[in-house]
Amino acid sequence: MYLKSLTIQGFKSFPDKTVLTFGPGITAVVGPNGSGKSNISDAIRWVLGEMSVKSLRGGKMEDVIFGGTPVRRPLGYAEVSLTVDNSDHALPVESEEVTVTRRYYRSGESEYRLGGAQVRLRDIYELFMDTGLGHDGYAVISQGRIAEIVGARSEDRREIFEEAAGIAKFRFRKAEAERRLASTEENLVRLRDILSELEARVGPLKEQAEKAKRYLTLAEEKRTLEVGLWLHLLDVRREELRAGENKLEIARARHDELERKLDTVERTIDEAYMQGQKAAAEADRLRGEAAAREQEAVQCEAQAALCEGDAARADRTRAEVEEEHARNERSGSEDESGLAALQTELNEKQDALVGLRETLEACECDVRALTEEGDAQAAKTREASARLAQVRARLAGLGQRKSAAQAAAESAAARVEEIGLSAADRERRREQAATMLVDAQARLVKARETVQALENAVQGCTLKQDARRQKLAKEQERVRALSLRAGERAQRAAMLAEMEKNLEGFAHSVKLVVRESRRGSLRGILGPVSQLLSAPAEVAVAVETALGASAQHIVVENEENAKDAIRFLQRAEGGRATFLPLTSVRGGLLDAREIAGCAGYVGIASELVSFEERFREVAEHLLGRTVVARDLDSAVTMAKRFRYRFRIVTLDGQQVNAGGSLTGGSRRAGAGLVSRQAEITRLEEEARVLQAQLAEAEQAERRAKESLAAVEAEANGARGEQARAKEAAIRLEGEEKRLAEQADLLGADMRSLEEERRACMDKTAALRAQAQAVEEQMAACEQEAEQAEQALAACGVEGEALAAKREEQTARLTDIRLRQLGGEKDVQAVKQRIEALEAHRSEKKAHAETLALRMHTLEEEAREARERAQAQTAQAEVLRAKAADCRREAEQRAGEREDLERRTVELRAGSRALAEEKENMSRELARLEERKVTLQNSYDALIAKLWEEYELTRSQAEKEVPRVERPDEAEKRLNTLRHDIKALGSVNLAAIDEYREVEERYTFMKTQTDDVERSKAELETLIRGLTGEMRAQFSKKFAEINGHFASIFVELFGGGRAWLELTDPQDVLGCGIEIHVQPPGKIIKNLASLSGGEQAFVAIALYFALLKVRPSPFCVLDEIEAALDEQNVVRYASYLRRLCGSTQFIVITHRRGTMDEADILYGVTMQDQGVSKLLTLHLDELMERLGLEQKRG
Repeated sequence: MYLKSLTIQGFKSFPDKTVLTFGPGITAVVGPNGSGKSNISDAIRWVLGEMSVKSLRGGKMEDVIFGGTPVRRPLGYAEVSLTVDNSDHALPVESEEVTVTRRYYRSGESEYRLGGAQVRLRDIYELFMDTGLGHDGYAVISQGRIAEIVGARSEDRREIFEEAAGIAKFRFRKAEAERRLASTEENLVRLRDILSELEARVGPLKEQAEKAKRYLTLAEEKRTLEVGLWLHLLDVRREELRAGENKLEIARARHDELERKLDTVERTIDEAYMQGQKAAAEADRLRGEAAAREQEAVQCEAQAALCEGDAARADRTRAEVEEEHARNERSGSEDESGLAALQTELNEKQDALVGLRETLEACECDVRALTEEGDAQAAKTREASARLAQVRARLAGLGQRKSAAQAAAESAAARVEEIGLSAADRERRREQAATMLVDAQARLVKARETVQALENAVQGCTLKQDARRQKLAKEQERVRALSLRAGERAQRAAMLAEMEKNLEGFAHSVKLVVRESRRGSLRGILGPVSQLLSAPAEVAVAVETALGASAQHIVVENEENAKDAIRFLQRAEGGRATFLPLTSVRGGLLDAREIAGCAGYVGIASELVSFEERFREVAEHLLGRTVVARDLDSAVTMAKRFRYRFRIVTLDGQQVNAGGSLTGGSRRAGAGLVSRQAEITRLEEEARVLQAQLAEAEQAERRAKESLAAVEAEANGARGEQARAKEAAIRLEGEEKRLAEQADLLGADMRSLEEERRACMDKTAALRAQAQAVEEQMAACEQEAEQAEQALAACGVEGEALAAKREEQTARLTDIRLRQLGGEKDVQAVKQRIEALEAHRSEKKAHAETLALRMHTLEEEAREARERAQAQTAQAEVLRAKAADCRREAEQRAGEREDLERRTVELRAGSRALAEEKENMSRELARLEERKVTLQNSYDALIAKLWEEYELTRSQAEKEVPRVERPDEAEKRLNTLRHDIKALGSVNLAAIDEYREVEERYTFMKTQTDDVERSKAELETLIRGLTGEMRAQFSKKFAEINGHFASIFVELFGGGRAWLELTDPQDVLGCGIEIHVQPPGKIIKNLASLSGGEQAFVAIALYFALLKVRPSPFCVLDEIEAALDEQNVVRYASYLRRLCGSTQFIVITHRRGTMDEADILYGVTMQDQGVSKLLTLHLDELMERLGLEQKRG
């Protein structure tokens, strides 16, 4: 057997159909990294049934399907086919060529085919088991996995050794046998339990069956006597009912006549009452209208009083305006006097101004004469001044020298000041820098606080995220819970519906009839009563109680259908059932007119259920004379009132029977057949409500997800702000450093300025000494200048005298001019006062006209107000007259009402007499009806008892049972039979059939138990045989592997020694396997101390030993020699060639030494991104291309 071909399509990087053919010897697959070489070994491992996604270098199984490239679309499935030559029939298949195919779709579906036929994965495993190609075999060594043989734990190495020893199939069969043995033991335990239970039941059931047979004999005789006595009582009750019906008809006629008379009187009373009410209402209306007229009259009088008040106020206001007008006229006379005085004052001031102008002209002439004298004196002064200027010129030269020295000294002093200013500036700048540094530090602290705050915000967002996640989880849990509850309700409803469909809870006879009807053997079967009537949930229990056993009665079309069903039950020995033919059943409906007013009354039972119209007689027959009450107290009160004439049931299932007996107690909810229908409806409604809540919860879940996404976005925003704040803090740290450096530089500048200041101070002292010398020379020159100044001073005195006179005249001239200017301003002020007075006279004139108009208006308003007051007074008189008319008419209507009330009193007296007579007749009628109901109930109870006890109608009973001739003797015999039956105690009628069934089942289960015990013994024998065979074969093959490993190790390593050892020789099939090696010249105590290449070479030696003992038909080796050096690669490849006689090798490699030994070379390239392509080269062509000499003959 060898590998013929491999077909890949859609697997990983091979989207196109790719076929690789393999021949004997070595086939090498080469190509650059990432080209898809290892995907070929993955494909072989995958088609052989590999299920570990990790072993296939993926994250999920879908990853094996070609995922697409930028230019190619993804594929929908991956398929790999492996064809094996089976001409030697190494595989247990008749075909000489076996093709295994595996296909996987993106939807998750997977299929396996063997020779075109679809098979299971287990079939693939079993096919290749013990061939080295199995699931735990060594046919495919993936990339980087060779060293795991050495590095694995001793217990984990067993799988590959067991595959090589050929015991994998035995282990599989043993595991299957152990699984079957465990299942057999479980079955045996259950069978023994059942058998013990059946053994405990057989004995008691036998005794119960014998007692049941005795009971049936006595019960049949009791039935005959009871039915005969009941038929006798039915005849008696029928006669009593006929007599009571006649009396009842007479009483009803008289009661109806009294009721008609009473209705006529009541209508008359009602008419009189309505007329009286109308008269009273009219009187009340007229009184109200009179009161309204009186009110309107009062309002008119009040309005007239208001108008009189308005007229008086207008008169008072007019008097005030007249007084103001008089004051205005007096003020005008005063203004005329003031204007004349101002005109006189203006004339006087103008005359004084003319005199001042004449004085001004004379003073100006004097000033001009004094000016001419002063000019002559000025010429003398200029001559004296010229002499003084010469002296001062010399003094100025000396002064310049002094000034130069002083200037230089001042310059130096100024430089000192500048240095001081510069130093102050530097100090200011340094302080500013220090302030800025402090500010930067503060901002840095703030920025760090901001960073911390944002860190807290991020943490807060994280907490909010956690809260939102918790809320989302809560909503998801709520969705799950609602989904579960809705599923439970729907499942419960479906289960009850299935029970209803299968008639669970019905009698065996009812089930037989309905099922036979469904098969078409019986016709006219309409169904059990409980399925034809439906009741709301709130009254379901009451209806269930009212129906009792009648719920299982079967409704049929006619009597013939009922007889056919009864004959069927007789033939089938299926028990007894009650049938209600639609053609014969007649119902009676209780008169609910008087009952309806009772407290706690709910309704007649037949009116509380729903049904098809054709079943009305059935419903009224079973429920028409049963009343439903709210609770037991209401039921008892109602029953007492109507003297226990009919049956009453409560909503919780308690019952007050006709005649006064009470039936009740606890009741299991939903246990009844009618309740089951209501329960199904309720559960379906709850399921719908829960589905709606589930939709709301899913919407809340979506909102929670959206909220979580929003919080996550907020958290991301906060993290962004935090990053920006950190950047700002970093910038502030840089600014802090810069300001600190600036402060240091300014301090250095201040120190250099201080040195310059000291130099300038020294220079200033020298220049000041030079200025002192020049100052002494200037003192002599100043004495000469002093003499010249005295001469100049004499000239100055004369000039000053002239100047004083001129200044005096100039001052007088200035004073005259100021007085002239003041006079002009006084004239202007008087003119302005005259103009203002004229304007005030005009305003007063206009105000006088306004006051006159206001007086006229107020006079008109007073006149109009008095006219309105007179009109309102007249209107009030008219309204009072109308009010008096309304009061008189209201008195008339009140009299009419009193007359009607007197008539109503008389009519009511007659009505009470009729009502009393009617009440007496009603009591008599009720007594008669109660008597009739009692008789009817007794009759119905006998009929019902006849049916309920023996499922006989009266006609059937008359046909089947003979009349009782001597009722007294029959009653005595019946009491004896009852005593005998009671002496039997509790009787299990089902024990007869149950005993027969249990006995048959016991015999069957005993046979089954014996068979299972024999199977268990056979399985234990098989397991012991397999274990012994596995132990012997594994020990033999392990010794062979150990020997081959020792020799191959020496051959590959060129010396040294190696051996394998079982960790527990006593437990050959369960212990671990240790590997011991000693390369040439080394002592190795632990395999981990070997280099990577040595570990790989040890694993290769062991791998070759396994192949020696049990050659695999073909092996796929994926770069297992990657860790070897060139010399060891050549040894590896050479030994691989030696094994080609028994094994076909497909090697994936990068190493030249391995390629040299290959017979066929496949090159894998990736010309298109993500798509692998194959190139086939035979050895000769490869040699030629690489320029190598052929080394093999």
